[in-house]
Amino acid sequence: MRAGPDLRVEQIAAAIARYLTLHPSAADSSRGITQWWLPTMGMESDGDTVEQALRLLEARGVVENVSMGDNQRLWRTPQRDAGHDAAQEN
Repeated sequence: MRAGPDLRVEQIAAAIARYLTLHPSAADSSRGITQWWLPTMGMESDGDTVEQALRLLEARGVVENVSMGDNQRLWRTPQRDAGHDAAQEN
């Protein structure tokens, strides 16, 4: 038996990652991702599966979440420190 995430979670995670590749400045709640992002990628899912996919992507460094207060979180592509990136280019 496979120990990793189930196939559906992997599929949803892949759709979210593709969405962020197409829209790198996008940020939304898990509810917004469920209602808006996934349908544009031809996918549907329930909130629990989306949360699992987001946690998987976070563990892989593909997304980060930002607390907006009132127990709200926005998910987005990890933001890099511009100064750090510039220092690496030199």
